[in-house]
Amino acid sequence: ITHYAHEPQTSVSLQALMRTGRGEYLHKTFAEEKLERHAATELVLIQVAGFLRRELPIRLAHRIRDLEGIPLLKDMASIQL
Repeated sequence: ITHYAHEPQTSVSLQALMRTGRGEYLHKTFAEEKLERHAATELVLIQVAGFLRRELPIRLAHRIRDLEGIPLLKDMASIQL
């Protein structure tokens, strides 16, 4: 957790998420290929999965660190392990 909590989160706008989902950024990665509709969908999924694979551990570590910083949270009976 400590390793990922020290990594910066990638900022992503809602517009960028929408454009990625529509495949508008594929030309930046696969400029030379002629993409069919089916192939483009698979490439969008691969692109999104790669981003999530890198980004989710970082974001989760940041949230855990944030929760650990709440003063009385550790003393709550429902939070005890």
